[in-house]
Amino acid sequence: MSITETIAELYALPPNERLRVAEAIWDSLDDSAVPNPAEHQLRELERRLAVHDADPTTALTPLEIEERVARLRRQR
Repeated sequence: MSITETIAELYALPPNERLRVAEAIWDSLDDSAVPNPAEHQLRELERRLAVHDADPTTALTPLEIEERVARLRRQR
């Protein structure tokens, strides 16, 4: 079976099963296979950490993040 055929079969899976496959593939990679963040991504991370360090009360809980994502999805 070719990679193209394998991918086509994976696309036929329900979303939750595709997510499990994606997670399993990601987990199978060692650290050397995962690319380092680009310079602009590192700068943005540092900026966000500085904002958080200045006022930790601005952080969202996991539940708040899930609710915000759900609200944004409904707006689409």
